[in-house]
Amino acid sequence: MTPVDLVCLPFAGAHMDPFHALRRECESAVPGLASMTVTYPGHGGRVHGALAPTILEMAHDALGEIDEHRARRGSGHRETVLLGYSMGGYVAYELAHLLADRGEPPVRLLAMAATPPAHLDGTDLDLGTDDELLEHCAQYGLVSPGSFPEGTMRRLFLPALRNDILAVDRYPTARGRRPLPAATELVVFTGAHDATVAHQDRWADLTAAPPRTHVYDGGHFFVTECRDALVRDVVAHLGTHRERTAA
Repeated sequence: MTPVDLVCLPFAGAHMDPFHALRRECESAVPGLASMTVTYPGHGGRVHGALAPTILEMAHDALGEIDEHRARRGSGHRETVLLGYSMGGYVAYELAHLLADRGEPPVRLLAMAATPPAHLDGTDLDLGTDDELLEHCAQYGLVSPGSFPEGTMRRLFLPALRNDILAVDRYPTARGRRPLPAATELVVFTGAHDATVAHQDRWADLTAAPPRTHVYDGGHFFVTECRDALVRDVVAHLGTHRERTAA
């Protein structure tokens, strides 16, 4: 069987690995699977580095992290599965194009909690104050102004969150109209009560074959609200992928 790399791309403002438990369960259930979560510049263990202000720059940086991950595991052909959550879905979309541009086989893209990129509505956001930023992010159900009291926590964590929200808001719609590379497999995961995501059916515009879709009884962060069902579905897709590549 061809070994598989599962590459996870987090949502805006993530500093810790939100996929740690999911990755461990997938590795236990799918023999030969290796996984990693990309840390964006200026986030987590790279918090003192310069932020990447655009989705495309994040994707280029992620490509470098993938190459380092592969180098540590040794040479040899590996299949790549990209799991992108919210903002990470757009980074994964760009990354799929970058991998194809350098001649790699088509990836499988698992797009979670993300509006199709051509339908992102840029609004020229003006997030002038930290409280305005947190009020904007409250719609996703993860943070509120009270989540970050004044002081060190805001100085450490909010610059990355602000950067990421603006990167999504300013993503060029024209880039999001490009079909995914030929033979890319697309699977869409969404929360039934996620009011921040729209036009999920239009992901079909990006691939020759209709994407498979999973809908969970949760909001934007169904990754925690519906964790067991999500893990089960991701493991099932990874297992199916391996069976096909081994055939």
